[in-house]
Amino acid sequence: MEDTPNMVLVIVVSLIIIAVGIFTVAVFVSQVGMESSYKETFDVTDPSTDQIVTLEYKPSETPTVWQYNGIQWLQVDASYVSYLNEELTVQSGGLQG
Repeated sequence: MEDTPNMVLVIVVSLIIIAVGIFTVAVFVSQVGMESSYKETFDVTDPSTDQIVTLEYKPSETPTVWQYNGIQWLQVDASYVSYLNEELTVQSGGLQG
């Protein structure tokens, strides 16, 4: 009977360690801890024409597009961006020329 508190403590600590281990495995195996953003970079040769690129990564929704204007990164308005069948299209109206 004297060892009962120690045994309960050992069982509780063991269960906590097992739970942390299961959670850690779940994070590495599932999407829980995966990177939520993926970055691909493309050069724009002529900003006066629509830019169409095939993405290596398959996003679940329309990607956010950023452009560098020589000074800073600016987000392209979502109304100029479309994504269909792995092809990302950025309309020329959304690009700074």
